[in-house]
Amino acid sequence: VVPQVALSIVLLSLAGLFVHHLSNLRNQDFGFQRTSLLLMTLDPSKSGYSRDQLFSPYQNLLGRLEGIPGVRSVTLSGVTPISGAGASRFIEVEGFEEAADTRRYVPLNWVGPQYFETFGTPLLAGRDFAFTDKGGPPVAIVNLAMARYYFGDRNPLGGRFQLVGPSNSGITGAPPDQVYTIIGVAGDAKYLDLREVPPRTIYLNAF
Repeated sequence: VVPQVALSIVLLSLAGLFVHHLSNLRNQDFGFQRTSLLLMTLDPSKSGYSRDQLFSPYQNLLGRLEGIPGVRSVTLSGVTPISGAGASRFIEVEGFEEAADTRRYVPLNWVGPQYFETFGTPLLAGRDFAFTDKGGPPVAIVNLAMARYYFGDRNPLGGRFQLVGPSNSGITGAPPDQVYTIIGVAGDAKYLDLREVPPRTIYLNAF
């Protein structure tokens, strides 16, 4: 009886710790909303369309989905939070000197207009992407962690950075050494792991 009671106490203690851990995860601020979201996967690889040819079909699809009663907003994104890694690149930021041994890959995500509104991630400064950005100068939105690290007390809006070298995942999605202008700053959001500190993140225009 004594060993059974001792084992029961250990199991109850472990169960209590597990429930406490789940409760902590549940009450965390993930930087995105976890309810009232419907995710769908689109694979255009067999459509026969090039990336530029997908602009009109995607824009039309988003408009039709947004017209459904009860739908608040619709967007597109390369990856969704906690769904897995996308591309990551080294970057060089104008006006910031970074030692080689402190340089880290920065995650990239390609998103459409209303991404931040749809996922409930606040847009803290600047503006969102727009369909009219297509064909214009390359622009980007960065999260707060990136803005603080690279710009400190300086205003990141209008700042420029350059993608350097290949992606660490083999997913490129952006020309080598492309220079982008920052048009917005978004709140921090978990990217790969619910327990991680939100990494410095760059959002590029999916269109």
